[in-house]
Amino acid sequence: MEEAKLNDILSPGQAGKISLTSEKKQAENISDIFSAEPQEGLRMIFDLNSRPKVMYLGKSQKWEGRTEFCIKLLSASLIAALFGTSLLIAAPDSFAPIVKSEKNKVVHIATTTTIKRPAYLDPFFERFFPNAPSERKSNALGSGFFISSDGYIITNNHVVEGADKIQILTVEQKRYDAKVIGTDPRTDLALIKIEGTGFPAVKMGVSANLEIGDWVIAIGNPLGLDFTVTAGIVSAVERDLTLGGESAGSSAYGKFIQTDTAINFGNSGGPLFNTKGEVVGINTAISANGQGLSFAVPVDVAKNVINQLKSKGKVERGYIGIGIQDLTHEMKSGFSVPADVQGVLINNVGQGTPAEKSGLKQGDVVIEFNGIKTLRTGDLQQAVAETEINKEVPVKIYRDGKLQTVRVKVGMPENTADAPDQKTKKKIWD
Repeated sequence: MEEAKLNDILSPGQAGKISLTSEKKQAENISDIFSAEPQEGLRMIFDLNSRPKVMYLGKSQKWEGRTEFCIKLLSASLIAALFGTSLLIAAPDSFAPIVKSEKNKVVHIATTTTIKRPAYLDPFFERFFPNAPSERKSNALGSGFFISSDGYIITNNHVVEGADKIQILTVEQKRYDAKVIGTDPRTDLALIKIEGTGFPAVKMGVSANLEIGDWVIAIGNPLGLDFTVTAGIVSAVERDLTLGGESAGSSAYGKFIQTDTAINFGNSGGPLFNTKGEVVGINTAISANGQGLSFAVPVDVAKNVINQLKSKGKVERGYIGIGIQDLTHEMKSGFSVPADVQGVLINNVGQGTPAEKSGLKQGDVVIEFNGIKTLRTGDLQQAVAETEINKEVPVKIYRDGKLQTVRVKVGMPENTADAPDQKTKKKIWD
């Protein structure tokens, strides 16, 4: 029987090769894999763009002689199943196809802000600097991306905050003046718009599907270097940060995506793509004390915010008036909560708040809010915030070791400080 070539397995037009970790050679035929002494840790590497590229063979038995295989049009996944292997996703051969299709959907943002000189407290300065200007112009750069063909653009709040003029530059070097539709300091997101139609829009992904180790791509304007492309992996998810500026104390519900993608000043507001070319985050912050530590607002958080900014120009969040903290394993026995249960501890209930009126008490452990599991504080914050105002919802709690359901009518805070408590984190800012 004719021996199958590796290119029979690969998709048309793609070159294939197999390399053995135990030997410095490449195999052209399937049977070449078994012609040598296989060892524990044998790897087979396929040059594929979109399919799994690396298979790891665990501890192998010794083959005697040459084993013949007739393999036609088998996928890498089927080979893995036949040999009981596990699949590892390797880096794509190139991100060029994604960059070519998505680069024109990213924009360069330049802002001009008027900064007024503070009144001098010491007459000394007035005496020696009588003609000092009362105000000055400050310029800043950022990034953004089209979300619709009619010119709506997402960016960061801190990119456009207080700006007198916002100008957009597209990859085709066309310039447009933009106006602010709405901003949300708590998530550090802003929605701006330029006049016109026919703009290329990104496709929104689902950030909840991201896993640690997934590849991501950033396109933006770091340090004024227009439309720079960088790539990295997801280092962690659901990071809780405290931002600086007027957004201090906000944390996007503690759900930042951490990556090692190279992000610098000017990347703020730019998109973070997955390998399908979908936006999964908005690049927002970097760590000033380290390298390879960048953070993005998850697109799942952004969707609700942007929809409200587009329809109302502001974000209205639900509120029940409680202080909360994560329930640690050590605390569970003290609050009579089963060891396998995760939840959020209520450490304070405000007077006259929806929580107090509903009967929620200090020491209650919330495990579910309106059908959404609350494994940590960020889950409860987001669930409450995204609930419709004046809607009555069920809340599952543990109280005195018993599982109960309490109905709470969600209200609206008088100011953002009334939102559920957040942990204090070190300030991080891009």
